[in-house]
Amino acid sequence: MSKMTAHPIRRFVQIEPGEGWTLVLSASLFAWLLGAYYLIQPTREAFGISAGPVYELLWTGTAAATLIATPVYGWAVARFPRDRFAPGLYLGAALALAAFWFAHGAAEGEARRVIGYAFYVFVSTLAVFATTLFWALMADGHRPEAARRLFGVISVGGTLGALGGSALVDALRDVLTPRDMILLGAFGYASSLVLLLPLLRRLPNTSTGDGPRTPALQEALAGARLFAKSPYLLGIGLFLAGQTLAATFLYIESREFLYHALPTRDVAESVAQANTAARTAFFARINLAYNAIALVVQLFLVGRLARWLGLGALLASLPLVNLGGFALLAAGPSLFAYGAFEVLQRGSRFALMKPAREMLFTVVSREEKYQAKQFLDTAVYRSTDALWAWLDVWLRSALGPVLLKTVVLVPACAAWAGLGVGLGRGYRRRASAPQSTSSHASTASDDPESRRGGS
Repeated sequence: MSKMTAHPIRRFVQIEPGEGWTLVLSASLFAWLLGAYYLIQPTREAFGISAGPVYELLWTGTAAATLIATPVYGWAVARFPRDRFAPGLYLGAALALAAFWFAHGAAEGEARRVIGYAFYVFVSTLAVFATTLFWALMADGHRPEAARRLFGVISVGGTLGALGGSALVDALRDVLTPRDMILLGAFGYASSLVLLLPLLRRLPNTSTGDGPRTPALQEALAGARLFAKSPYLLGIGLFLAGQTLAATFLYIESREFLYHALPTRDVAESVAQANTAARTAFFARINLAYNAIALVVQLFLVGRLARWLGLGALLASLPLVNLGGFALLAAGPSLFAYGAFEVLQRGSRFALMKPAREMLFTVVSREEKYQAKQFLDTAVYRSTDALWAWLDVWLRSALGPVLLKTVVLVPACAAWAGLGVGLGRGYRRRASAPQSTSSHASTASDDPESRRGGS
């Protein structure tokens, strides 16, 4: 028996020769990045909820920021090698967070509230770009067969990091203020380079090449063009729109409920600060609960479900969870019901749907992995967020909360589940076609010439 075969880790993960350290670095980096994000995410929620029931405005601002940043991101991906672009993005995030920490401490009154809203928009935008860049690196560096074996393990690493960040916020809630968590998050993003740089050296090298380049604007909009030309990518975009529909409607309802339970307007400053701290702790505990569920599912269920039921079933799991959750809320809403539903929704999203959706990109070309994927994960994601937020305002006033769930959300979740099953079939066809795009995608990441000018 070989040393590789006898290694204890192979009892849990199918690792081929040469994959071990890359897997360790990938999972550790994802853990570190999500840990940094979950240090600041409860503060984002606490700052954002002080706006009251106007999330459609905050999300419109987030969508606008994302749409502005998307072509800049696409241009930078096409212009710079990934060993410069990826560290630059995470280091830039750290510097921006440190600037928010300083500005929020120096401001007072309404100026501090405005900075809090800007922080909400920035963190919401950063979350999408930081995550899509990480998974683009993973999709580019793994063949479809390796992705099926390893992406679940990498996701477990991210869940452990999210658990650690959430637990740290909860543990330090009586020691540090929500603003102090921003500085911890800045340190997290900056120190991620300790893991990112050796990982980039292990993944296939990027060659910038000396050939002719397309104009910068064309490079920036390449993701949108690739998305519009591919029915497969359009299907992924519709699936993502279903995800944001369910998440947006639940998010706004639950935050409005908590806004009225713990007000921060028209109360004494000491009460407002105490309520902000209480909200931060509440969101940290929500994060802790759903990440704990996600960890158990990832460790003991996701691999078995993928083998037994296939990718389509994993994609359909989140729509079915939302279908049942909205049906229960229609029967009797409460803060406990909202909290439990959010834990189940987000837990299934990260444990089952996220790895499954990332596998969909292992059977597309390298350009689609970076450019079209970032367009989906940024512009499509945030624009549908804003669209559903405004639609929520209109439908809630036109139908009322009960009819909104039973007439709109439950049927929409059923259609969303059917789309997930269809995408699973499309993935199988691409993965099994020897001369298809999936074949090209599988070999492109191993050919240095095919990697010219990417990140």
